[in-house]
Amino acid sequence: IDPRELSRIGSSFTIDTVKELQQEHRGATFVFLIGEDQLARLPGWKESERLQKLVSFVVLSRNSMTDPISRNSMADPILEPILLGRCIDISSTEIRERLAKNKNVDYLLPSSIHDYIKTKKLYQKSDC
Repeated sequence: IDPRELSRIGSSFTIDTVKELQQEHRGATFVFLIGEDQLARLPGWKESERLQKLVSFVVLSRNSMTDPISRNSMADPILEPILLGRCIDISSTEIRERLAKNKNVDYLLPSSIHDYIKTKKLYQKSDC
């Protein structure tokens, strides 16, 4: 977990985060886990083509493990993504929304992660 995007004032872009992480961890190989639902939006991300050269993408299917997405189903395939299926339907967006609404996420996160989020008061609805 890296909270830098939550700390930024104004818009936060993945390309900026990746560049910062690469500066801090020279020589490291970065893998970016992305949900299948975000894959179609990737071409619209800031500096999408450069981002695709800086990280390896792992695309997590929103379908069951027995029906993972295929390269042929991607309208605009990215550079050689690794495609994974999953057993349960978990979305980071859903988790953040549930946390903002103070709903239970115990079955969606390991307790250590949930404790960290609570301690750091992440994803809470602001009073503004």
